[in-house]
Formats: sequence, structure tokens, C-alpha cells
Amino acid sequence: MRLKKKEYYNRIQENSKNNTQRTWKVISYVLRNRGNKSDFPSYFLNSFDATVDNLESIVDDFNDYFVGAGPTWASKIVVTDDKKDLFNTLINGNTNSMFLCGVNETDIIEIVRKIQNKRSTHINSGIY
Repeated sequence: MRLKKKEYYNRIQENSKNNTQRTWKVISYVLRNRGNKSDFPSYFLNSFDATVDNLESIVDDFNDYFVGAGPTWASKIVVTDDKKDLFNTLINGNTNSMFLCGVNETDIIEIVRKIQNKRSTHINSGIY
């Protein structure tokens, strides 16, 4: 029974290893369902799928993972001065998403100048 439980949580941890939010949900779930027990798992799998059972190494691996999360994600942010290039990069990478960018007065003036007159008539002109 213990072996099956251990294998079950190993599979859950394996499926969650690249998702911080899911990892914490699994940890919270395990801790909540332990009752009043104060024993923790004796090992963890690190980012290289190696079993870590030394408490100091476990702490170091947790710190490395969570301290490195910010720089890892920050390095994936596309930085460009060309708005069209940025827009195309975002759209090509996320076709099912909507993106809003900051707008200034010059952007609005440029867009308004590009609008073509539809030659619509005024409502009081009698032409419908």
C-alpha cells in the first residue's frame, strides 16, 4: 500500500514538475491530507530527475528552483522597440490570445489619419 501511494505521488510530482502552481497544489494537497502526522517525504526528484534525500540538498534544490523562476521567465520576454515586430512575435506565438499595448497621443493621431472617409451623408441632408 505504501509503495503504491509513493508511486502515485511520484507520478503526480512528475506531471507537475514544470508547473509551479500545480506543484504547490500537490504539496498543499499532500500536507492537508496527512492529518496530524509530522513526517515529510524522505526524498524529492530534482530538475534532473535525480532522487534527492539529503535535507540540505532538498532545501538547496527548492531554493534554486524558486529563485531561478523569475530570471528564467524574464529571459523569455521579447524586448523590441519596433511595435510591429513585437506584435507579430506575440501573435505568431499566441494565436488564440488578445494583446493590448500602451498607446500615446502620436499613435492615435496616426491611426485617425489613416481612416478613409466613407463619404457618408449627414442625417439631415435628405439622402438616405
